[in-house]
Amino acid sequence: MAEEEAKALSYIPETILKKRKTNEEVALRRKAQLELRKHASKKDKKEYIKKPEEFVKEFRYREVDLVRMRHRLKKKRPELATPKSKLLFIIRIQGTNDMHPAVRKTLYNLRLRKVFSVVFVKVNASVIEKL
Repeated sequence: MAEEEAKALSYIPETILKKRKTNEEVALRRKAQLELRKHASKKDKKEYIKKPEEFVKEFRYREVDLVRMRHRLKKKRPELATPKSKLLFIIRIQGTNDMHPAVRKTLYNLRLRKVFSVVFVKVNASVIEKL
């Protein structure tokens, strides 16, 4: 056995060895990230599930808010002073995003359809109420 000839080692280029090493490192890193994602998704699922108490709390809050809004509407508001001038210069400065439909309708009725559009209006009670 000692007399057997030693096999010659096959030559592997250095670039291939480096590539193998980096591929192994990337594979280990990917595996670790996958494990982290699995644990994170399980954690998120637990937080995503709402308890019935949370639903009750949320809807009670909405109901109380709605009651508050109704009370605000019923309160008497002070009369708006009529301006001395007979013309009003009205400028629209906001877009339609996150706007209540009633406000949007009022702006449409006043012909204020684009941002920074302007209108001259004669002063009367209905116009002042709309504003």
